[in-house]
Amino acid sequence: MDAMKLQAAHLRVALQLGVCTVSDVIRWSDTEIARLDEPPFALIELALMENANTLDVLSKLYELSADVPTLSVLRKVLG
Repeated sequence: MDAMKLQAAHLRVALQLGVCTVSDVIRWSDTEIARLDEPPFALIELALMENANTLDVLSKLYELSADVPTLSVLRKVLG
């Protein structure tokens, strides 16, 4: 599975649980954009969402990680 998609899924769950912030997500997206040769457009959009509400950020994270099973990610995030 694509590491970026898996990280996006982890961040989506962590943001929903209040374990991370929108700022954390934006920092991650900036790092990923710098790392990837051709970042997905949704990742670029996410990097520009610093002033967006949490639900919009969650929606964009879901767009990046839709094929990652939420239950398996939840288990990993919760330990």
